[in-house]
Amino acid sequence: MALRQFLGVLLSPFVPRTFGAKIVERQQLVAVQGSERLRLLYRTDGLIERLIITSYPGTSLTRLAEKPPPSSGKPGRGGGLDFHSLVWESNRGGQWRSRSVLSARQAAKNVRSWVCDLHSFDPATGTAVVRVGQMRTDEAAEPSWLKEVNERIREVYPQSGRGSWCEYSWVIWNLRDRKAEKTLRVCKLPNEPLDG
Repeated sequence: MALRQFLGVLLSPFVPRTFGAKIVERQQLVAVQGSERLRLLYRTDGLIERLIITSYPGTSLTRLAEKPPPSSGKPGRGGGLDFHSLVWESNRGGQWRSRSVLSARQAAKNVRSWVCDLHSFDPATGTAVVRVGQMRTDEAAEPSWLKEVNERIREVYPQSGRGSWCEYSWVIWNLRDRKAEKTLRVCKLPNEPLDG
């Protein structure tokens, strides 16, 4: 076990994050004419994702350990999948070729966000309606339940920071420019459908 931990620390700067992981298609939308499609790809846990690195404040000590297995084998539950990319492809001569790719790194460039769900796709305009998750920390938009939790935590730990939460919303996504054009609906629940 100690050798495995040592190798994990030694190799972690050099091993790509997808080492040992598989890319899986979570959803696909095909346009009416069948020559355009939009694919939502996720990455399964790989070696690096299965490791926890814990640092201890005020010391130079760190601890490397393996995360416990996910609580459920169902896709999307128990932390088993991470957003990889949103890929718009065209079928030319019987082969699918990428027209536009939004990678996880591009989606999280300014704000930690990811695409969670596909609703519809219009290749003529280069847009799609997608559900996006976004990590938020701004106090002004903080939901009331989080304010209450933070107040209780600060009673016990006065120096603790603000909490963060995930806000889900349905947006019109411009696939060519790789950005949200318009928010259609901010969800009250994580799996809330666009229509209701």
